[in-house]
Amino acid sequence: MIRLFSRNKKKEDNTSSVSQGQINGGRKICIFGGTFDPIHLGHLRMAAQAVKVFSLDKMIFMPSGSSYLKSNVTSPDNRLKMTELAVEDFRNDKSSGFYESIIDCEFTVSDIEIRREGKTYTYETLEDMRKLYPEDTLYFLVGEDSLRHMEKWVNPQIVFADSVVIAATRPSKRKQEFDGSDHEIYKPDETGQDSDQELEHVEDLQARLMKMYPAEIHLMNFDDNLSSHLIRLAASEGKPLDGMVTPSVASFISENRLYSE
Repeated sequence: MIRLFSRNKKKEDNTSSVSQGQINGGRKICIFGGTFDPIHLGHLRMAAQAVKVFSLDKMIFMPSGSSYLKSNVTSPDNRLKMTELAVEDFRNDKSSGFYESIIDCEFTVSDIEIRREGKTYTYETLEDMRKLYPEDTLYFLVGEDSLRHMEKWVNPQIVFADSVVIAATRPSKRKQEFDGSDHEIYKPDETGQDSDQELEHVEDLQARLMKMYPAEIHLMNFDDNLSSHLIRLAASEGKPLDGMVTPSVASFISENRLYSE
């Protein structure tokens, strides 16, 4: 099920990058997955930045299912509801600073991974989305940490073949500034293993992955210190969540006593 929050007229495609979907006259549809426990303003600003920079036509927020890599994760239904509330709040907030740049983009929330039984793998999600949108270009929005682990995911070649990857990178780790702005979303590799090797420059990683796979990878500066961990901590201490999550999400957390010790 994909819940629709906005259906605006399709805008003209004025991006400078050209991929197969645009050649075929398709739309640019971006998938943004994550635990979203909870979804916060950093996630929303990151998505809005991608819409603005890459002229995306549709942004699909996709909360992950029950994680076999993480313990003590909030229930899928609560994470799905918070994502729906956050997207609706943000999409209709004319004071956010992003309203004009995202007004023509369709924002939706998908429960595909939430409802899938068993382990969830990104390549399976992208295969499902490819069936839903055969004539469009699929984009996959990730944080820098996810990009660094993607080659260790299950069937990464399918992930790269089925989507154009947008990686939100931290400016401090870039060799040079890139036109864009504003976070990181951490997602461990799908084997559950972390690498302790010295980090390579993200541009070198980009070049290596594009040489190794049939990949199209774009880097986007995004610097935001918000994290779901800090929000859970604040909520557990009864602190206000203003400036961290949208009003409806803050109310939902309070009313349902989420993250309270």
